[in-house]
Amino acid sequence: MATVSIAGIISGVSTALAKITISGYTGDERSLTNAGPEELYLFNEADTNFWAFTSSDSDILFSGRTYQAVLIKRGNINLNANSLKTQLELEVAINNSFVINFRNGPIERPVQLTIYRRHNYSPTDFVTYWDGFVRAVKFNPKRAGIIAGLRTVSIKRLGLMLKYQRTCGLALYSTRCGILKADTDFFVTGTVLTVDSVTITATEFGTEVDGWFLGGSFRTNDFSMNQKIVFHEGTTIRVSRAVASLEVGDAFTARAGCDWARATCRNKFANELNYGGYPYLPNKNPFEGDAIL
Repeated sequence: MATVSIAGIISGVSTALAKITISGYTGDERSLTNAGPEELYLFNEADTNFWAFTSSDSDILFSGRTYQAVLIKRGNINLNANSLKTQLELEVAINNSFVINFRNGPIERPVQLTIYRRHNYSPTDFVTYWDGFVRAVKFNPKRAGIIAGLRTVSIKRLGLMLKYQRTCGLALYSTRCGILKADTDFFVTGTVLTVDSVTITATEFGTEVDGWFLGGSFRTNDFSMNQKIVFHEGTTIRVSRAVASLEVGDAFTARAGCDWARATCRNKFANELNYGGYPYLPNKNPFEGDAIL
């Protein structure tokens, strides 16, 4: 009768297990013993401002950036056939350094959200777990919610179309407009004298006639703030929303605005040859079907 040693059985089982063992992140994700997920959340506002957080109990250094340990709760990631309705929800403290920037107004520039995930058993094995854009930030008395959507949503959106209209349809400071941000005649630089919520004063605003900066932009030189100017009179402007980081003495650049009228293009910018509107469109629509005579 053949005999089988215990050592031989153990060796055979070990060899079989070694063949099916999955290493790295995938292995830890499926493991019942090694799994210990930690996630990193990177918010990127127009490649200018960055906020980095982690769900871990301590800060994490990854790819040269320190991710701050904060209270953050992520909802389930659900995928369905309609990507426009697929969204991810996060919940953070109401004083979180990211959401506090949108307490007084909506998101005006694209904010990309990238989630990295790892397991603490393999501390260097990070993967990109989710990638998309922040759609909105909402507040309640105790928490703030962040709503994000997949990057693929942008594929289903209609592209920009230039239509026939009397006013200009070109973006100011674009190549088709012809007035560029480098044109020194249409911006001023200076330092903030006073700031009160959305109202900012500076001596440099008074160097141009009232309304010159209306519709333009106000940007701090460290790129921490970039807002639309909605009012200009004398040395005072108002921006679209308040930003807590702006302080007296901060250096800024303010650019002239445009109302897309032909007279403004001619008199303010001397750019009538590039005017993108059609001022001589007839008042009567020839496609309505009415008789000509």
